[in-house]
Amino acid sequence: MTLRLVYIDDEVELGELMQEFMHDQDVALRCFDKEQDAIEFCRENTPDLVLIDYRLRHMTGVDVARQLPPNIPKILVTGELELPKCDEFQQVISKPFDFKVIIKLITEAVSAQQLAE
Repeated sequence: MTLRLVYIDDEVELGELMQEFMHDQDVALRCFDKEQDAIEFCRENTPDLVLIDYRLRHMTGVDVARQLPPNIPKILVTGELELPKCDEFQQVISKPFDFKVIIKLITEAVSAQQLAE
């Protein structure tokens, strides 16, 4: 089964790197650098998982996560040392990130979501 993944980051280059890495995985990846486009896409298409950077152009990853349907698992990706308390995310990945760690966390988050359903 192909995993439907969304990656939201204002750094376009990181989205391109993510697409390169996920190319060999069983993942249908959509990358967004604009928050509102990502929010609209997720509301209309319900991905299996969303990875969201904390610092975006017009809002934080927390703000974006709160606008997404609650049934979509979310992972926060950040280089921040201190974050506000937020229950929106199943996991937090620190930048710079290791793609192997991302795959592991994606698998765990999706498995946990499937068990909850």
